[in-house]
Amino acid sequence: MLNAIYIDYHQLHLQCGKGGISMDDAMTQIVEMGLEKGEISEIRLFVPTYLNDTRPWHTINELEKKFGVEVSVCPTLTEESESGIKMKDAVDAKVLVWVKTHLHKGVTPNLVIFVTGDADFIVIAHEVKKKGKKVEFWSVDTSNVNSLIKRQETFAIIKPASQPENPFTESLQKIIDEKPVDEKDRWRFAKIAQLIVLQRKKPVVKRSSKEAVNHVSLLISADLGISFAEAKDLLGALMTLEVARIYPVIDRIVNIDASSNLFESIAFHA
Repeated sequence: MLNAIYIDYHQLHLQCGKGGISMDDAMTQIVEMGLEKGEISEIRLFVPTYLNDTRPWHTINELEKKFGVEVSVCPTLTEESESGIKMKDAVDAKVLVWVKTHLHKGVTPNLVIFVTGDADFIVIAHEVKKKGKKVEFWSVDTSNVNSLIKRQETFAIIKPASQPENPFTESLQKIIDEKPVDEKDRWRFAKIAQLIVLQRKKPVVKRSSKEAVNHVSLLISADLGISFAEAKDLLGALMTLEVARIYPVIDRIVNIDASSNLFESIAFHA
């Protein structure tokens, strides 16, 4: 089955903040859940142009670059104010127009997944069904999902996997916080510095984000002479700091940014 995932960015961002979940973890889990349903034809973020954002195109560019997805810009009608007025955007209207103009009967995708809890998307879901497609709703925070969606639609919860403590992350955090480092920290910094010198120019392409991470971890393990678990922790620490990234939709590419300023500090402490 071929599926398309349409994400209400503002709602997802608020829900992640409320639940203490990173957007990276939420997006990775959305991709993994989508792949379990079949091949993903498209992931599209519908992003309001916040009135207080002085660099809206920079924001949109960063989202496309970071997550490797398409971004549709939606106008903002009102901004939140101290008097209690809530932000009103035209995301639902934009998604409805997109569905009407880009989805057709007898043409893939077969399944459309909405990541939102907004009841306005019920109308959009009916439009999708009229085109002969199945519909699902996903959300991070069930308390923010309208009861109509829970009663009428196929609904699933996005639950990013909890990550165990990572010693490489703890060592790198010491540099960021300018705290003293010990010999174990210096050993980890030396391995990271060695990785940057040896990093492979050719991107690794796998079916899922998990497979890509495991494959790169195996290469790091062989290159640096460390265990697979240590290599996976090392890569995970770099991903947490967004020095290494996975572009989940564009062929699951793992890329390490050797130009990061963080590596100057690592080289000094190694």
